[in-house]
Amino acid sequence: MCSLMSKGITIAPLLASEIFCHDFDFDEWPATHTEPDSFRRPYNGSLFDLRYSYKDIFHEAKFDAAPEPEGGDAKATKGEEKEKVYKIRYQINMIPILDEHI
Repeated sequence: MCSLMSKGITIAPLLASEIFCHDFDFDEWPATHTEPDSFRRPYNGSLFDLRYSYKDIFHEAKFDAAPEPEGGDAKATKGEEKEKVYKIRYQINMIPILDEHI
């Protein structure tokens, strides 16, 4: 990377491409949540085990899957506030593992 940059080659498009940052969507991971903030977490395990590692990576109680409304209806009852639900986007950054193989 350093030699590319020293030659004046722009690497920003490469770093922003799906070569190093990959979106993933596993059925075992929640797709929605009421937590509006973004979080970054380290993962040092095998990429093949990532599918089953949600509870290891997001171990705090606030990351437990949001309970489904009873009957599948998202309407709030009287006196109850309806929480906003956000779509979760999971992404893994592959750049840190480059050093292991070079």
